[in-house]
Amino acid sequence: GENVEGALARVLEHRDAKASQAPTMAVRLHRWLTTAEEASTSLGSDLQRQINDGAWVDAAVGAVWHGSSDQVVTAAYQQLLEKVHVRRKQRDRAAASRLDQVNGSTDQRAVGVERLLAEIVDPWRRHGCALLVVLDGMSGAIATSLASEVARLGLVEWVPASTQARQSLVAALPSLTNISRASLFCGEVRSGMGEDEKRGLATAFPGAKLFHKNDLRSEGGAALPSDVAAAIRDSAVPVVGVVINAIDDATHKNDMSAWDWDLRSLDPLRALLEAAISARRAVILTSDHGHIVERGTEALSAIGAESRWRSTSSGPVGEGEVLVAGPRVAAPGAEAVLLWRDDAHYGPRHAGYHGGASLAELTIPVLVFQAAAVTTGATGWEQAAPQIPLWWN
Repeated sequence: GENVEGALARVLEHRDAKASQAPTMAVRLHRWLTTAEEASTSLGSDLQRQINDGAWVDAAVGAVWHGSSDQVVTAAYQQLLEKVHVRRKQRDRAAASRLDQVNGSTDQRAVGVERLLAEIVDPWRRHGCALLVVLDGMSGAIATSLASEVARLGLVEWVPASTQARQSLVAALPSLTNISRASLFCGEVRSGMGEDEKRGLATAFPGAKLFHKNDLRSEGGAALPSDVAAAIRDSAVPVVGVVINAIDDATHKNDMSAWDWDLRSLDPLRALLEAAISARRAVILTSDHGHIVERGTEALSAIGAESRWRSTSSGPVGEGEVLVAGPRVAAPGAEAVLLWRDDAHYGPRHAGYHGGASLAELTIPVLVFQAAAVTTGATGWEQAAPQIPLWWN
């Protein structure tokens, strides 16, 4: 351990140190591997651990994966990544076995995405007005880097006082956009399209407005379309919803870099945040599901399978898969087989995948911010302490 920290210090003194985050991230992963793995006993605690800890691991893995052109360093990185993968796999296996534990009444309960409007947006709407931005496909790893950037704009993060940690939700199953995003806006697990989402939000909060991709093309010279900017300024609009598709779009193409998502690549997020600050609107940044990044995953064949899930009729449940059934499964017959292992996919290769049951896909981060000048929050929420895990620095 001492040697590793000393070696990193010497690397960081090198003139090219700024060129790569890999050495720093590798040492962070090394530190993480030396921390004790506490037993998790519920899906709620699995999700909380993914937000508090696992998301940061995923972010570090993204940086180390494209590590070094030096063969000796590459070999060391590969060994490190394999150890990380073994530990992550145990977490994914455990969480996948507990997918029936959603919206229960225990302390460490997992909250379904269909409860977002009622349990998170509503308290903030009562406190004032809210801007709800759904970054389609945003994983916990992306949320960790985004949160620190958003804070630099003059926004302060708020978290539930009961946990003093970022909130997370669990995607509807399979973890697909047309299911999980429709469930988010409609307040019940279902599949649907943009029009269903707009109706759902307006039903939950009369007067609310939801803007999708095509609604976000602004006039020349403007950072935001005039109707979006007007809605954010208008206190008669209790909730302004915005869907940004950039991350989900990238997983289906080949420009996926797990680490480089920032305000610049998530237009018009910066303009939305600045408008919310001046209107004193609380900001809720969330997603409908996460994703896993394509990193040499094994291609499995199954008839009619879709990237990370398949119908139960396409064969018995194998190693690395889980059978899910019940009211939170919006597939034919309310049952499906999902991949929980993050090193495999069905069908053609893409830059990233979702639909399965790994923690990176299931865990939906919820980031809540207010302008620094606003000192009171929704009932049961408090200003956040730094959310960085101890092993990170």
